[in-house]
Amino acid sequence: MLLFGPVRVVVGCSCGPPGPACEELGKAGAVFVGKVTSSVLGNGVDGNAIRYFFEVIEAFRGVHGPVVTTISTPMCGYRFEVDRQYLVYATAGKTGLQTAGVCTRTAPIEAAGEDLAFLRSLASRGPEGRISGYVSTQSVHRWDKYEGKGAIAGAPVWLESDHGKIGTVTNGRGEYQFDGLFPGGYRLSVDLPGKLRGGEPRNVTVPPQACVTEVIIAKEKGSISGVLHDAEGRPLEWAKVELVRASDGKRAGFEFTDRKGRYRIEEIPPGEYLVGVHVSYAPQPSGPFYAPWKRSYFPGVSDSAAATVISVKTAESITGVDWVMGPSLDPRVLRGVVLGPDDKPAPWAHISLEAEGYRGDAGSTSSGRDGKFLLIGLAELDYSISASGRDNNGNDFWHCHRLPVSGGKDPLILRLDRPGRETRVECDYA
Repeated sequence: MLLFGPVRVVVGCSCGPPGPACEELGKAGAVFVGKVTSSVLGNGVDGNAIRYFFEVIEAFRGVHGPVVTTISTPMCGYRFEVDRQYLVYATAGKTGLQTAGVCTRTAPIEAAGEDLAFLRSLASRGPEGRISGYVSTQSVHRWDKYEGKGAIAGAPVWLESDHGKIGTVTNGRGEYQFDGLFPGGYRLSVDLPGKLRGGEPRNVTVPPQACVTEVIIAKEKGSISGVLHDAEGRPLEWAKVELVRASDGKRAGFEFTDRKGRYRIEEIPPGEYLVGVHVSYAPQPSGPFYAPWKRSYFPGVSDSAAATVISVKTAESITGVDWVMGPSLDPRVLRGVVLGPDDKPAPWAHISLEAEGYRGDAGSTSSGRDGKFLLIGLAELDYSISASGRDNNGNDFWHCHRLPVSGGKDPLILRLDRPGRETRVECDYA
């Protein structure tokens, strides 16, 4: 039912696979086969976009003349070759037709056989289209293909219009389909089992002879909410509140507090959880999510063993999970120098800081021309530091020995003494 091509990735532009030809037909402002006769670099409102001129060979939608002009943007635009034929899916923009070809089914004519077979069959078909999709508890990344994970089978799916109401049931993969639909507007809904939400009526428009894919993700109604304050009793803004499973500590959700210190984590399945701040990632001494506090679990403890386990039942909303964070940590300046294999200062080396007991970088920077660097950490946290860079001959080298950051004021010395690779590798600190 759902057809996907390969993932399209180009420099400066990435996008998921386009839908099947019938779906792209419904999105396009014009679909045609044409031969590129010339091209010119745009100016004015076109900027540095390329304007292509086509001789129309075969028109399927939105084309009413022998010549078509399209604009292709420099980042994601399709680079057409003069004197070559293409199947083009174009969209209507303010300055005319636009072809963001790397993210559509636009292709040279010799590679568009499947699409052409469908498009050429439209002349003998009626105006009917279709709506199809799947119902699942798990969303799929736009680059991935749906494989039936989290499928909800046997769910009644309803389609309503001015002409009446029809229904179907999802199959074992959670898929459904409505065929023979006249162009126009519809209301699609699903009767989800239990107390799941997400199947509420939604408006769907079916273009003539096209198909529409509607994915319905069922979501839990459970939630946990509360308020955080700092040690002085002020609301704690922009604190990242994490929800983790009590059984294994794996993260199950998160939310940031607002200006009044309020948070609300939604879509929580039934189970037992812990709620905390800085559960996974290290506190930051600066930046947009400035949060210089040590790890803290509800009801205000630093150890998960002492934290209160919150039991969430199906569709239950738990409120009043409030607590006060401990005192904020003072900033701590970390200075040092990066030396190359020849013991000379290594400019532009990358330095990473890790906080013991936390995942991910706790900070990063680059050395200057003199190999020196400065990082800001937080007092009371234990850090390790590593570095990578290149020697004077352009060879990659690494500092892959774990160097604990002491509490003293002596500058740190990082020696790039381990040969590296062209691509970045993680230090194993051997």
